[in-house]
Amino acid sequence: MPYMFASCGNLKSVDLSSFDTRIVLTMEGLFMGCENLLHINLSSLDTKKVTDMSYMFHSCYNLKNINFSSFDSQNLKNIGSIFCNCKSLSKIDLTFIEDASNIEMEGFICDCRDLKELIINKNMYERLKRNGERKIEDPNKFFYDQLGIKLIVK
Repeated sequence: MPYMFASCGNLKSVDLSSFDTRIVLTMEGLFMGCENLLHINLSSLDTKKVTDMSYMFHSCYNLKNINFSSFDSQNLKNIGSIFCNCKSLSKIDLTFIEDASNIEMEGFICDCRDLKELIINKNMYERLKRNGERKIEDPNKFFYDQLGIKLIVK
């Protein structure tokens, strides 16, 4: 499924409820460049085997809401730039990522101008604190002071 809908600039709505994704390994760039995408139904996607979601929503400028409640992250390894340039997203809930210890996350929320809340679990919070070479003592303060984003840990 990599880049399946990429650069579909006029696409406004997508319903993937009839897609069988049980054997899909990568969703890299799936909607990248769908700048007019407003609504997407991801509720029926089976993501158990997916390892790569990098660039999945990159440059989806008008997308306001994404529901990951049905996602399974047990094999996920990469979410780099997943939301980069998603200028209209105000809230992202990543609590579906149960173990963030080995996930590549570089630039996962770069240039999300309207983002006000990032909801994560304790595991991802600890991962953000480690942040490779650059340790972040207090992710709450960092995200709010540097990016204006309220970090909510569940």
